Amino acid sequence: MRVSNLHHETSFVSLYYLQEIEKHTWEALCRRLPGINTLGQLKTDAYACPKTLPYMFKDWREYRDHLLKHICIHPEHQAKFRHYFEQMDEKLLLFPDKEEMYRVQIKAVLSNDYHFTQLDNWKTRPQMADWRNWMKGKTHRNNAKNKYIQLSIQQGIQPVTAAE
Repeated sequence: MRVSNLHHETSFVSLYYLQEIEKHTWEALCRRLPGINTLGQLKTDAYACPKTLPYMFKDWREYRDHLLKHICIHPEHQAKFRHYFEQMDEKLLLFPDKEEMYRVQIKAVLSNDYHFTQLDNWKTRPQMADWRNWMKGKTHRNNAKNKYIQLSIQQGIQPVTAAE
């Protein structure tokens, strides 16, 4: 049987079950990929962003930049991350929940997702699409339920209309 890539950045959760369900496959995977057993021991904490900001950083952006500088060891991957983060910072300048955005970026750095699968998945969520449409002046029936739109309104961020 052919199995998908078990150590892909969006399928780590499958590894937690594999060690209990298919012990022989788990042992073979541990022999083949160093570090997989560590992931099995840490479970969901392996690549999770901390729940609270470490005290030595003033904000999540500074923490993200620190991790990128000190954890990402390949200069070409570091450059890709930096460029992608700069684009996100520019395109989502008015995004009301910057902390959430930085935390997703931190998770991408921790899991070495230099193909940006996790970030692209986050950016294409329905709530993000609704918020982007709202920012363009388009209304939608779910505006009242969208936390990003509600945060924007609370922060005084106004949608950009076609007249501007």
